Amino acid sequence: MEGTTLFVSIVIIVFGVLQIILFFKLWRMTNRVKEIDHMMRDRIHDYEFYMLSGQKEKAYNYIRNELINKLIDLQRTTYSIRFITTANKVMPRYIKKMQETGFEVPKHLLSAESFIEYRDKLHKL
Repeated sequence: MEGTTLFVSIVIIVFGVLQIILFFKLWRMTNRVKEIDHMMRDRIHDYEFYMLSGQKEKAYNYIRNELINKLIDLQRTTYSIRFITTANKVMPRYIKKMQETGFEVPKHLLSAESFIEYRDKLHKL
């Protein structure tokens, strides 16, 4: 009986410590989600801010860089066929915003296929 009580006590203590660790990990994770949400809102605000203030060139550069970063991240994390379908769904929104600025959209940013082709040429240099 004494051995069983000791074993159960040790299990309960270990379980309690693990719950405390999990609590703090979850707390830190929720704070990180708040930071990410804040950063995302700032990004959207930047494009709108530039457009509303008449700084169309800055708005164009901002949205173009956002699209390029999105495509590079997508290409790193997905296979080529999935990249093409996903990128072709995402790109029109960015292309529309670039066109709203009045600047020409680069040819390699018009489709996922042209982006891959252009990036392959860059890697060969």
